[in-house]
Amino acid sequence: MRLKPEERSVDSDLHTDTVWLLGVQRTLYQWSQQHLGEAYRELWNWMTDLRSLRCAWDRVARNKG
Repeated sequence: MRLKPEERSVDSDLHTDTVWLLGVQRTLYQWSQQHLGEAYRELWNWMTDLRSLRCAWDRVARNKG
């Protein structure tokens, strides 16, 4: 059974986004270990991905300070 976007939980979407972002971070870490001293220039697409932005917004919204 597939839920329509308006029926999905925001929390489950955030969890999915967080899992995706952790995968991106893991990939970047592995790349950096294999290519020491090289600059990675393709970050823009990952930074502006809606999933990254939702994770960032969640962290900012939960910040009490």
